[in-house]
Amino acid sequence: MIRVHEEEVKTWTTDFSPKSMQLYSEYLQIGQCCKVNANGYHGYEVFEGGDKHCVRLDLGLCTCWAWDLSGIPCPHAIAAMLYKNIDTLTGMHWWFSKEAYLLTYKNKLQPVPGENFWKIEPSQKMEPPDFVMMADRPKVKRDREKNEAIKRQGGWSLSRKGRPSKGKGKAKQPQKKERSLIDEETQEYISLSNPPVS
Repeated sequence: MIRVHEEEVKTWTTDFSPKSMQLYSEYLQIGQCCKVNANGYHGYEVFEGGDKHCVRLDLGLCTCWAWDLSGIPCPHAIAAMLYKNIDTLTGMHWWFSKEAYLLTYKNKLQPVPGENFWKIEPSQKMEPPDFVMMADRPKVKRDREKNEAIKRQGGWSLSRKGRPSKGKGKAKQPQKKERSLIDEETQEYISLSNPPVS
């Protein structure tokens, strides 16, 4: 992978990376539209629309902080360099240069044989660390026996089966299902819950 990156760097047409040159060209277009006032020393006032920025070329600083943070001259620094007739690429940081990238990928990775061919000496063999009980809060419940839950299931636990369910503070009464029969002669329903009085 390092070899591929190195070959890509060698194809660069400029002394700086393509991405940094793309950003630099955008800044150059903005910087050519700025108006510059010099104080006669190292300070410059650069007007960009309604904004005004102070540039110090000797310190590599601008009040927008873009030059100081990125290492690429901001539009205001480029405008001051054009006013002073200085090569604007001199403000680019060395990090973006072709030389820096080639030094990064100079040292190649050496091939390594597979894991089956590794020689591990007994003194260098790595074992997992010993198991240690972690400190925690004391248990409130006692430890039960394995079959203790089965022993106490019948005598201790009660089922709620058949009991009325509770809902919103009131105990609901179980509802009676109304049973009825059909009279064969009259074909009428006869209620069994309220039988007719004879």
